[in-house]
Amino acid sequence: MNKPSMTNANKKIRFLIPAALFAALTAIGAYIKIPLPPVPVSLQTFFVVLSGLLLGSYYGSTSQILYVTMGLIGLPVFVEGGGLFYIVKPTFGYLVGFIFCAYTIGRLVHGKNRELSLQHALHNLQNASSRKIVLACTAGFVAIYIPGVFYLYFISHFYLSNGLTFLQALIGGCLYFLIWDIVKIVLILLFVKFYAKKAV
Repeated sequence: MNKPSMTNANKKIRFLIPAALFAALTAIGAYIKIPLPPVPVSLQTFFVVLSGLLLGSYYGSTSQILYVTMGLIGLPVFVEGGGLFYIVKPTFGYLVGFIFCAYTIGRLVHGKNRELSLQHALHNLQNASSRKIVLACTAGFVAIYIPGVFYLYFISHFYLSNGLTFLQALIGGCLYFLIWDIVKIVLILLFVKFYAKKAV
């Protein structure tokens, strides 16, 4: 193998390692639950959002593709294990939404930059306004809920035939979590601003 090819391979590995780390953190976050009303809240989406903020659109979404792929091939990284059967789970749409979430946030904060180093990401976050970060995170959560709620309704109504209406899917699959999503966005904003300030 020639030297340029080796350099490109090393470069790709350097970006894939953080992506693999965030795939693992996303899996771990599903099991870290805070018993809050009306339903327990996990830290999974916290790590999904951070993957977009710290890795950018390409490798942030790559981390979530890796996470979903690991689950579908049978690794027990989902809340109820893993395997292809998860495709017919009512909550599978949210997992697909994780990919869109990381991509959306990374694109809005960092633009089209594909090979985004952590140092560059932190520099961008330090210079980005709080409003920009909050709007990007909000768009990221919307990117989770759109496929999540529609898939929940579709599977529940047409596959499981339990008669779940779209309004019920919207309330149970989105509105219950909004207040805690707002809290997460505030915590994420404080975290990235503090971390970026210290690291840059």
